[in-house]
Order: sequence, then C-alpha cells, then structure tokens
Amino acid sequence: MLQQIFDGKKQERRIDSMLKNFSRIKYILLLVLFLAVPVKSWAGAFGILNTDGTSFQLFTPWDLRARNTFVQVTNTGALPITVHVQVFNAAAGCPEIDFYDTYTANDTHVYDLRGLTRNNGIALNAALPDGGFGIVVVTNVAGVDGPALGGSFGDFVLTGNYRIIDAAGYEYRSNADSFINAITFVNPNATFNFNSVDGANASDVIGIVIADAGTGFIEVNAAPGISATFDVDQIDAAEQPLSCEDFTFSCSASNFNVGINDVLPNSRIGNRLCPGFSEPTGVIIFTLEDTDGDPNYITGFVGLNNGDGTGSMDTWFSPLTQGTPNLSGLIN
Repeated sequence: MLQQIFDGKKQERRIDSMLKNFSRIKYILLLVLFLAVPVKSWAGAFGILNTDGTSFQLFTPWDLRARNTFVQVTNTGALPITVHVQVFNAAAGCPEIDFYDTYTANDTHVYDLRGLTRNNGIALNAALPDGGFGIVVVTNVAGVDGPALGGSFGDFVLTGNYRIIDAAGYEYRSNADSFINAITFVNPNATFNFNSVDGANASDVIGIVIADAGTGFIEVNAAPGISATFDVDQIDAAEQPLSCEDFTFSCSASNFNVGINDVLPNSRIGNRLCPGFSEPTGVIIFTLEDTDGDPNYITGFVGLNNGDGTGSMDTWFSPLTQGTPNLSGLIN
C-alpha cells in the first residue's frame, strides 16, 4: 500500500486562515545572497517537518528560460564528504549531466547552473542549454561510484537552498527539499494555497518524481516514464470544492512545470492544473491516484509571481514506500 508523507517546510509561519493573504516570512539561509522575499503561497500538510535541518539527499528545481539559477550546498559535518550531483533537463526529455564533488568540514559552495564549477573552483567541461529547466539532486555518497549514504544519522550533513532569478525582475528562493530523516504523519493528501497578493498573475507548480531515491542506491532516476498521477481539486474562497482534471507529473517538457488556473497560468505558458477556472484565491489538493516506473519519492514546489519584482516559492512532497514507514527515514 502506497503511503505518503507531506511536509510543509522551513518558514516560520503565522496562518490566520488557509484562504487569507499571508504576511512576510523570513527564511533562515546560509549567505546574505539568499535574502527574504514576500510569500504568497503556503504548501504542505499535517506533521510539518523543519527543512532547515540536514539530510543526505537534496532536491531543487533549476530554470534557464530567461532565468539564472544558483544552488547552494553545505556540508555541516565535521568530516570531509563526497557528493554526487545529478542535473536532469526536463525540457529535452530528461537527459542527465552528473559529476562528483568534494567538501571539507563545514564547507559550502554555490553552483551557477549557467557555468557549473566544482567546489575547488575548476570549471566543468559540461554546459546546460539556454532554455533548459529541470531537477538538481545532490547526494552524500560513499566515494565516487559509491552508493548513497544515509544509514545513520551521522550521514545527514547536507543542507541547501536555491535562487532562481527571472529577467522580468522577480525571484524564486527556497530551501532545498530533502530526503526526510523522520516520519511523523501519514497523510493521503498534499495541499498548497495561493492568492493574488502584490498582483500575482503567474505561477510555477513543479512536480519532481524520483525512482531509486534514498540510501543504498548508486544514483537516482528521473526518466520521463517515472510518473505520478494525482486527482486535483480546488477549494475556492467560499470554501467550496471545484473538481479539476487528473494531472500526471514527470520529468518532461509538458508535465514538469505547470500553472494553477486561468488567473494564475504558468509563467512560461505551460499546462494548467485547473483550466477553465479563474479563482484568484484558494487551495489546491492533490490526492495520489497512480504511479508508473516505480517512483519512491515525490517532491514538489509552488511559485507565484507578479511578472515584475515579487516572487515566492514553497514546497510540497511525498516519499512513497511499501508497508510500514521506516522511522529511521530509510525508504527503499
């Protein structure tokens, strides 16, 4: 039986109602480069975990469609480590660039997706195409070609965040989502809410579906055939349900980054979760219906922007496992 864990994320939040506008939220981040921005959307479910904590595996989106992306990774441990960095390009059918990198104790590095360099400053002989977008996965591993660590809490030393800067003047910033180190609640639904504060008029709803995530695997797999289909419902400002079509997330050009509805379409003219609806304020509820390709981890991000100076992004996620959750967080 598939079980899902949905996590709301890192920010300090004060929520008067799911359907009311939200005040500003400050993130705890590692560098002055990653500063706070106004938040217009909140995502998650019960059993909220703190993703300012550490993990052995990190997940972020990246986007070079008239945008720049920076992904920061930090080794918070007292020992040097090796990480495996995998970058999947959903825009081109999910081909992968991957490399290994090393970190000393308490070391941090920012990867510029337009010009990748290793932590030692040496440029990689690899380039991501302009117009690409997709997934970055960073895993603490047992050396080059070694499996993912995570068998003990001493392996949970990675923390990270990302910054997507749009040419129009707004930014998306969030902590990296991460393979959880505790399971607190099993919940069949994931949610995020949305509104039009500060003139929000576009959205980016990202679904990352992963096979072979977690400890012991040599590398994760995010091929387009690995997918998750959700029943999608929208709750309007009058607290009434509106049924949308089912939607399938995968690492592909049309099913990776989509919009919410006709008022908050995708920022790059992608599909919409609820076409035909024009609610400026509400809640989206995802209920998992089916998977293909044996995924064992699903993570998602939701961003809202006004096409000018304001953008905000938060996360929703669901690890998948057979049977009873392993409370050590080792989901295989």
